[in-house]
Amino acid sequence: MKNFFWISSMYFKRAFLAPANYLMIGLPIIFMTILYLIDRFMQAQFTYYELANIPLANALNLMTIPMILAFQLFGVDGAAGELHSDLKGPTGARLKVSGIDERVFYLSVIASSWSFYSLTGAICIAVGHFVFGIYFASIPLTFLALALLALMAQVISIIIFYFTKDEKASGRIGYLFGEIVMGITLLPALLTNAPKIVSDILSWFPVGVGERLVKATTFGEIMLPVGVLLGMIAVLSCAVFVIGRRKGYDRI
Repeated sequence: MKNFFWISSMYFKRAFLAPANYLMIGLPIIFMTILYLIDRFMQAQFTYYELANIPLANALNLMTIPMILAFQLFGVDGAAGELHSDLKGPTGARLKVSGIDERVFYLSVIASSWSFYSLTGAICIAVGHFVFGIYFASIPLTFLALALLALMAQVISIIIFYFTKDEKASGRIGYLFGEIVMGITLLPALLTNAPKIVSDILSWFPVGVGERLVKATTFGEIMLPVGVLLGMIAVLSCAVFVIGRRKGYDRI
C-alpha cells in the first residue's frame, strides 16, 4: 500500500508539470467561451419566439455538458505516455529490480492519471456553472459521469500502451481517439434533422450513457447508466489483463 501511494503521488505531481495536460482545461473553456458568445449574439439578434424555431439557439447548454464529458476521452494517452517514458531505459531497469508488484505499479499510474483528469473535468464544470451560468441538472451526477469516463479512458490508455511503440505514437492515437469521440458526441446536436434512431444509438455510447446519468432524476435512472459504464470498464479491464499476459507484461 505504501508503494501504491508513493507511486500515485509521484505521477500525480508529474501530471501538473506537463504543460500539454492543461489543454484539458484550456480547450473546454475556449469552446465554452465561443458558445457563450454565439448564444449572446443570437439572443441579441432574434426575438424569443424566433429563437424557439432555431435548433442551435441554445448551443451553450446543448453542447457544453457532452463536450466536457467527451474531453475526458482525450486523456486516453495519459497513463500510456507515462508507461512508455518509464518502462524503457534506465528507469525501467530500476523498476524491474525494485520488487514492486506489477499490479501495484499499473494501478498507481491509472489512479494518478484518473485523479488528475477528474480534477481538470471538475474545474471545467465549476467554470461552466459559475462563470458561464450553464445549467447542470445535478452537479454531483455530472461529476460522477465524468469520473467514470475518466476511469474508462485510463483503462483504454493501458491497451493503447500495449499496442504502441513509444510516447509519440500513443499521443497520436489518443488525439485521434478523442477527435472521433468528440465528433460522435456532438453529432446529434449538429444534425438537427437526423432520424431519432441515430440519437438513440449514440445515447448508448460511453459519453451518451454519461449524459443519461447527468439527466437522471430517479434512483433507477441513475443505476442503469452507472451499471452500463461500470460494465464497460470491467470488460476493458479484462481485455487489459488478457492482452497484457499475451504481450508478456507479467512482471515489472
